[in-house]
Amino acid sequence: MSNMVQSYKVPESFVLDNLVRFIQERFQSQGYMISVNSMGNAVQVTLQKNIGGIHMVTGLGEQLTVNLALKENQLNVFSSNQYWNDKIVAGILGMFCCAGITWITAAIGIFKQYQLPTDVTAAIFTYVSSL
Repeated sequence: MSNMVQSYKVPESFVLDNLVRFIQERFQSQGYMISVNSMGNAVQVTLQKNIGGIHMVTGLGEQLTVNLALKENQLNVFSSNQYWNDKIVAGILGMFCCAGITWITAAIGIFKQYQLPTDVTAAIFTYVSSL
């Protein structure tokens, strides 16, 4: 899938760490593991859920890296590194054995992975709109 780039105008009092905390709380409550790397006025947030192990066969893994950069009154958001490998493995397994089960879980995984950038963007928009 393609990468998503969005920009938001934010007030001068905007604190990037508060947005990162909001994202962490919102997605950790949904079972995601969150890792955060700060680099000056930029932060990289990685969200992961159901990665590795049996999830590689089921296609239910989700991952997204979101880069947040603040310059003056502009917040730039860039989403990348989506996790599609497990969906491919589940689809291939579905062709050769237990077709119905892995195709169904791969389809569910595809939908969830496709929806994740939209969910993160909606969370960021909700936070920025509340300022």
